[in-house]
Amino acid sequence: MYIRDLKGNEYFLEGVVSHDQELNGDERIDIDIHYTNNNSEFLSQHDDLKMWTIIFENKEYVIISSKMSGKGSKYMISVTGILYVLDWLNSNRVYQRIDASLTTTEAFDIVFENSPFTYILVDSATSEQFEGLGDGETKLEVFKTLIDRYGYEMNIVGNVVYLQSLVGNDTNFEYRYKVNASNITKETNAADLWTYVKGYADYDDNEEDVESKAKIKREYVSPLESIIGSRRHAPPVKDGRVKYNSVLDKKMKEVVDNSVQISFSADINDMSQHGYDYQHAVVGDRVFLVDERIGLNTEIRVVQISRTINANNELRSMEITFGTQPLSESYSANFNNAVSSINDLLSGRKSLPFAALDIVSKSMVSKIQATTSEILYDSNGQHFIDKRNNNNIMTMNSSGLLLSTDGGRTAKTAMTAEGITADAITSGSITANYVRGGTFYGDNMTLENSLIISGVNNGIEGYFSYTDSSDSYIPRSYEGEYRINNQALWFKGNIWRDTGQFLGYNTSFFAHDSVKFRRYENEEAYTNNDPSLSTLDLTYQHFRLKRDGYPELKLENTGIATIPQIVGVYELINRERNIEVNVAHSNGGADLMVGVDQQGGFIKSNATYGRTTSGNANVYIGESGALYRSSSAMKYKTDIKREAPTNYKAILNLPSANWIDKEEKEYGIVKQRYYGHIAEDLIEIGLPEFVEYGKDQEVESIMYERLISPLLEVVKDHEQQIKELEEKVNGIK
Repeated sequence: MYIRDLKGNEYFLEGVVSHDQELNGDERIDIDIHYTNNNSEFLSQHDDLKMWTIIFENKEYVIISSKMSGKGSKYMISVTGILYVLDWLNSNRVYQRIDASLTTTEAFDIVFENSPFTYILVDSATSEQFEGLGDGETKLEVFKTLIDRYGYEMNIVGNVVYLQSLVGNDTNFEYRYKVNASNITKETNAADLWTYVKGYADYDDNEEDVESKAKIKREYVSPLESIIGSRRHAPPVKDGRVKYNSVLDKKMKEVVDNSVQISFSADINDMSQHGYDYQHAVVGDRVFLVDERIGLNTEIRVVQISRTINANNELRSMEITFGTQPLSESYSANFNNAVSSINDLLSGRKSLPFAALDIVSKSMVSKIQATTSEILYDSNGQHFIDKRNNNNIMTMNSSGLLLSTDGGRTAKTAMTAEGITADAITSGSITANYVRGGTFYGDNMTLENSLIISGVNNGIEGYFSYTDSSDSYIPRSYEGEYRINNQALWFKGNIWRDTGQFLGYNTSFFAHDSVKFRRYENEEAYTNNDPSLSTLDLTYQHFRLKRDGYPELKLENTGIATIPQIVGVYELINRERNIEVNVAHSNGGADLMVGVDQQGGFIKSNATYGRTTSGNANVYIGESGALYRSSSAMKYKTDIKREAPTNYKAILNLPSANWIDKEEKEYGIVKQRYYGHIAEDLIEIGLPEFVEYGKDQEVESIMYERLISPLLEVVKDHEQQIKELEEKVNGIK
């Protein structure tokens, strides 16, 4: 046993350890560290040891509580440490709120992202819908939630968290009164005993009156009701996601049957010195507990172990708590950090990135290096036995190798000439000629190079079934098949409304030269059940969009597209780099043309050119090329001030000019000289507000229609002067 200070220095640690471990819960140690010769090397620093790390049985515990007290002429420190991974998760938070359906990989990635730990999913679980996950919770709280929802139990080895449906071993080991167990006590908790429950399922998540709106309503009565003679109502089970009676029945039965919780505790005698090769159970093991005095002879599960180990690493005492399945499941929600209670925890993980490979390797190497073994020989070969726990055995002979955690009765990992069997394999790379069978589940797989599928019609096939319950769309249920072969990805299946109405048969096809989306009443005929359904075919030959009762848009590889309408046929023609719509003019032009000529890109419209009006010009082209309609009414304006430019008379200084258009000259199409004014001249005479500016305030043009404002003010002045002169002339007469 070692202790590591905050600078990373490690020292040998001597002391009596009290170790407590719960199923899916806390794991802590308590040590009284006396001022011995060995311990003086670090105790002489007079540090209270808070946040130091204790390495015990290849696990790291962070000291989160310490008490220093005098002891003779020296002192001792009593410390409490919790497992490092639990402390780290409790010290970091998930700040974003998550409302989504998450796969196990997506969920646990949230917890272990950017952490010094990784996880491995030994067993699969279906996706779960979460509302308000995270939102400032600690990662330990999120982790607890995830474990409870996915039904996982955890086993921590070094910095790797293994998640599986059931930890421990199915053993034939027996704890019997007066043999290897004493002080066996039984405790029954019936405070929340239920005999009856109602269930509601298959409803929208936003439904308020669930009792009346649920499409599935069930009841369950426990056989215990007839025994105790009264009905005890459990809280109703409500889950709108459930669509089947059998699923709801199972949930209700679990609530009632698990309401009675029974536990046993016993002091365990270490029998390793009396010929027992199975030293003692570990948390999660299924064992037999026998005490004839109270009529106890049952298979039961280990849910908590408390041990005391002396300074010589010898087991001095051990107390095991056994629980029925309902009680053992209640342990999944018990995490404490030994200072404050952390309720409703668990749940989280990340896909197995290659960073995880290094973490897993280090954890395995550390476990192997921390093990002290003895070697036994018999007719079956060599047996390497962990001296601290005889359950851990490696047997090796000419037929192969076996790794066991239950004294050699069953194998966690086995290797023979026929192959390898293991719960989890972590590898940087795997090279194989043949991979067969099983389920590829959990982590996302990244394919950096090609996936080659050979053989006629060989490929990847599967089945999908999912429901669209979004408020934005009519809820639908899809079920069907998908297949990858012959350079194509293909989906097909049936579509149903949530009411059970059959909507049609769907097929989607993706290939190197085509994409098709089609909806039918059956495999041959288009469906008319839903007017929103359409057919899309996109291949190297044509593009076609079809919807029953509506015109069809079709674009052939010849460049001709047709849109059948009630009146006429509109043609879309691709002439080299130009696109022309409705070529129907005598001059060969079209209603709309977009293309390129000797001057560059252009937009033309013969239809617009041929349509004249005496109305005012009111179109403006912005610098982005967008078209705007100019307006003058008061309803389009704000912050109106009825005042003219103060220097409006400067307009009288504006010189006239004439010129040749530069672009027309460059392309040899000069039409005439143009007369007008230069924008920079307006700036020069002090009227910059009548100049149009482009990007980076570059001068572009004159607002000719706005120049009426200063000119009108000049006219007003002249009108006033004329009036005054007329009055003077009339006075002379």
